[in-house]
Amino acid sequence: MQEKLTKLHELLARHRKLQDDVDLENILELLPQTTVWVAGVDPSSFDFKNPVWEEDLLKKLDLPFWPDLLEDSEGKPFFPAFTSPEKAPGKLVEPFSWIELPFLKLCYFAAHSKITTEVILDPFTDCLQLPVSLVLQYSGQYADAHPDLA
Repeated sequence: MQEKLTKLHELLARHRKLQDDVDLENILELLPQTTVWVAGVDPSSFDFKNPVWEEDLLKKLDLPFWPDLLEDSEGKPFFPAFTSPEKAPGKLVEPFSWIELPFLKLCYFAAHSKITTEVILDPFTDCLQLPVSLVLQYSGQYADAHPDLA
């Protein structure tokens, strides 16, 4: 797994500098095989728009907390995913709990959260914004591999 993570870091850094489509294709091919780190908060610590549904999603996916949301420069929410905890700024690390989970599982969560389907990988360093269509595609891959979610 460490080898895949090292390769992913190399590809992300090179893609950020060169905006190379080949690197992007390799990244998108590698992502479903990797895990990411997400920060989160206890769902009982704030109000949900639909608490029962949201808690059901957390239980269904066996997530101990609600993945944290950030806002882009236009105020749109997104789920930040980090290829390692070191990719997150210190001010984000301390107040949150962290969990490592399969990247596809995060995409499934984002696609079904009713808040946003936006996912940005390493938003403070390499900043790869995944289009909604891709998040939905990855979500479908996770659902196909886990028929018990239906």
